[in-house]
Amino acid sequence: MTRAALLASALFAALAPVAVAQSYAVEVTANTLNVREAPMGTRLSTLDAGDRLVVQSARNGWLEIQWEGRLAWISGTYVRRVAATGAQVTVSDLNVRAGPSTTTGILTVIQQGQRYVALSRSNDSEWIKIQLGARVGWVAAFAVTLFDLGNGTANQPADPNVGVTTHTNQTVSQADLEVLARIIKGEASVCTFEGKVAVGAMVLNRVAAPGFPGTIAGVAHQPWQFSCYNADVRDRLYWGPIPQSCWDAARAAVAGQDPSRGATFYFNPYLVLPSWASTMRFIVRIGQDSSDTHDFYKPR
Repeated sequence: MTRAALLASALFAALAPVAVAQSYAVEVTANTLNVREAPMGTRLSTLDAGDRLVVQSARNGWLEIQWEGRLAWISGTYVRRVAATGAQVTVSDLNVRAGPSTTTGILTVIQQGQRYVALSRSNDSEWIKIQLGARVGWVAAFAVTLFDLGNGTANQPADPNVGVTTHTNQTVSQADLEVLARIIKGEASVCTFEGKVAVGAMVLNRVAAPGFPGTIAGVAHQPWQFSCYNADVRDRLYWGPIPQSCWDAARAAVAGQDPSRGATFYFNPYLVLPSWASTMRFIVRIGQDSSDTHDFYKPR
């Protein structure tokens, strides 16, 4: 059983949770994540990798969270859904303390109805430790109701229905953005940022070109097109954590950057020389050595 599951079991055993709809937990995957007062708004503070929060709603790739007694927003690109237990405040003006005792300092005051991720209970079960934002605090157990925030997985995007608007006013779902970032990770993880964006752009070029599937997932998962998705290496190269640079490259490609200059094919010239290359038009080489170079092509 995972650590998160053990924690959830222990919390449930001490106080049975109730069903609370339309909330789920996310964990920060970036080293530093900005907390903003509105989508693209003024920065309030930052979160660290591993911090967990309760999502209240989503809007165009941004997630509304409970943060230190108020509502705030974070980018949905830099978090993942996780299994967790929530704590919903049931009283007004609840003190959050630095430790599980009324003799410890008050960090802030939170309000009835607000929701936070519950991390643990005190030994006497009278206090609940919650993730307040970038820090943690303790609240009286009688003043909160525990509830299930669902069973997230490492490969599940924060909100698969949230869209990202491209430079051509098309909408790319968060789920498809993740597929694009995974292809970039698997095919170009050691490449420069330009090389990463070029691979992502090439996928998008195929989506728009005749003769290829018309979706990112369709192109990315087309048999024997991308080495990282081949069945024998998929678990090692395609799945798993996605580096921040690959998320950023996917977003850059979606936003319209295309270092491949419209290419729909590529290969590493130090490793292979496919027969089809002679029938195509060479566009550009991106990279410095045998580990990070790709030649990009498109039909004549």
